[in-house]
Formats: sequence, C-alpha cells, structure tokens
Amino acid sequence: MLIKYNGLNVHSFPTDHQAKSIITLKPGINEFPSPVWALFKKHPVVMNMIENGLMELMTVETEVPEGSDEKPEVLGAEGDDKPVSLKKLKVKDAVSFAEQTFDLNKLEEWHAEETRVKVKKALESQMKKIHATGEKKKDD
Repeated sequence: MLIKYNGLNVHSFPTDHQAKSIITLKPGINEFPSPVWALFKKHPVVMNMIENGLMELMTVETEVPEGSDEKPEVLGAEGDDKPVSLKKLKVKDAVSFAEQTFDLNKLEEWHAEETRVKVKKALESQMKKIHATGEKKKDD
C-alpha cells in the first residue's frame, strides 16, 4: 500500500508486537506493508497524523493505452502490497512519484527499469539531491 508522509523527519514502526524489525516511513511517498498498517491504523498517534495531514493514504491509477478498452488498475490501496512500478504510470504521475520519494534504493530500482526520458531525468534529479546532502563542500 502507499502512504505519503508529509513530515520532515523519519518515523519508524515495529513490524509486529515483539518489535523484531522496524519499517521506516520517510518524507514523501512510501510503500508500506499492509500487515504493519493493520497493527497501527487505529493507534491514536497514527489517527492524529492522518487527521492533521501528516500522513495520507494514497492510490494511483496505471496508464491505459489510448483507444484501449482496458480499465486502469488502481495501485497502492490498503491490502495491495505489490511494489509500484513507475513503468505502469502516466508520465506526470511517475515524475511526481520520483520527486516525492526519498528512498534511494527505490529510486535506483525505478531508474534501472524506466525507459521514458522525462521520468529517468526526474529520477536522476531526485537521486542527485539525495546524494548531495551527504557530500562535503569542497571548501570544507
């Protein structure tokens, strides 16, 4: 499922009641496991985050070829844990996803499979921004 986190920090959730591992919610769009969501969706802190716009559940429709009778597939709904492939999205949606994702591994994965120039450039731009935050200035 897809969650857009509008916070400026990261927020971590244990994957179960024993906290054997954690899922980190980063600013921007995140793929989030439905079983973990089921544990926390009624928690007062999470409910407050949603009510105050800090966290949004989101979906996106796939692109359908022009003139096709196909219906677009809705990705990211609660219970849908299939990874989102930008290749299936309209260019404007794919670019928006690239610009709102801060998971470097996910950006690199999307970049490797993407062929559309505009989307690849958006992915490269976002990766460059993330890499730049870890670099020292030459003056230092």
